Amino acid sequence: MAIGSAGSIYQKKTGFNKDLKIEIDPLKMKFIRELKASETSSIFHVNYNDKLHVLKVFHNNGDFRYASNDVRDLNHSRCEIRAYYNLK
Repeated sequence: MAIGSAGSIYQKKTGFNKDLKIEIDPLKMKFIRELKASETSSIFHVNYNDKLHVLKVFHNNGDFRYASNDVRDLNHSRCEIRAYYNLK
């Protein structure tokens, strides 16, 4: 498995591929309830633009690096974005 931005969702280390950007209007979002909370993230049941959704929010816990073996990515948000992109 390749490491780095080549062939991934990242154009550069400074940002994501703009084609994957989702515009969200916070004024259209209504939080119904928190479904789960952990040290790394919180999951909410929300109503967005009159449709029910589940929203996952990652806490900034400082894991912006790779493990000491330079293979395992420790950034939870980056890992999930990569997983969802691979499903696309």
